Amino acid sequence: MTMPKTSQLQIRVSPSEKAVLKRLADDAGLSVSEYVLSKSLPTHRADFEAAVAALRDAPDRGASLGALAASLGELSDAAFLEATGGGPPPALPPLLQNYAAAVVEREATRRGVDPPPWTLQVAPMPRPHFAWDLPSLRPHLMRVTPPSFKARRVFVATSGDPRR
Repeated sequence: MTMPKTSQLQIRVSPSEKAVLKRLADDAGLSVSEYVLSKSLPTHRADFEAAVAALRDAPDRGASLGALAASLGELSDAAFLEATGGGPPPALPPLLQNYAAAVVEREATRRGVDPPPWTLQVAPMPRPHFAWDLPSLRPHLMRVTPPSFKARRVFVATSGDPRR
């Protein structure tokens, strides 16, 4: 349960600092107050960034992506927007960037909200990527892959099932 906001905090900044804060907040899709709070207090964003960074070293990417999808699914709409809206997650190889963006886009679609702007900056894979090497399974993967993954040319059986 969110506590009602009953207090105000003011800080003095230079005009150039205010302009930078406004630009960063706009890029994150937040108000300046929300942006400053998201940077100064522990938030869901740190959990999201840690889950995405774990994809890089995870021996079982399927489990890591499934955990990322599940953790995003458990958040309130406001917490989801706060967790995913602060700019792109830490640098990842293109395939993992596409997996992370697709998971976020799928959850945003499920919630009926716009995906964060950073997902548009992640270029789809230059060639289709299939989670399984067997050519005979490609038609199946093309049928069952969630739309957010198909748009990125990443074909999986479920959002948490990257075999490689």
